[in-house]
Amino acid sequence: MHVRAFEFRNKTSKEMLKELEESRAELSQLKVAKATGAAASKLAKIRVVRNNIARLLTVYNQKIRAEARTKYEGKKRSPGPHLRFRQFYASGDDGRKIAQYVPLDLRPKKTRAIRRALTSAQKKLVTVKEKTRKNNFPQRNYALKA
Repeated sequence: MHVRAFEFRNKTSKEMLKELEESRAELSQLKVAKATGAAASKLAKIRVVRNNIARLLTVYNQKIRAEARTKYEGKKRSPGPHLRFRQFYASGDDGRKIAQYVPLDLRPKKTRAIRRALTSAQKKLVTVKEKTRKNNFPQRNYALKA
C-alpha cells in the first residue's frame, strides 16, 4: 500500500528509521519471492515498496537538513578564500569543539564563479589615498550658457 509523505512528517527520526528497516526487510522478502517465481501481485508490490522507501528517505533527509539549518543559524556562511581548505572550530561552553561555519551542503549553491566573487562590501572598499583624491577633486558640473 502507498504511504503518503505527510504521514511521515509528524513522526520522530527513530520511528522513521524503524519503518525504513521494516520496508527494506519487506523489499528483500519480495525480491526472494521474485527469484523463486511468486505470484504477479507480489511482483507488482516491489515497485510500491521501493517508492515508499524513497519517500521515507526524502522526508527523513528533509527533516535532518531542517534541524541542521536551525542549528547553524547565525553562523558564518563560509571562510574567506585564503582560509578555504582548513577546518575551523570554536570551543563551546562545555569545551567541545563546534564548527564555526555552515556545512557545505547547507550553503547556497549558486555557481562557482558567483561563490568566488567578491562580496558587495568588498567591492565598495576604497583605499585612503583614493578616498582623499575623490574628495579633493570631485566631479565637475558644467552648464552651457544659452
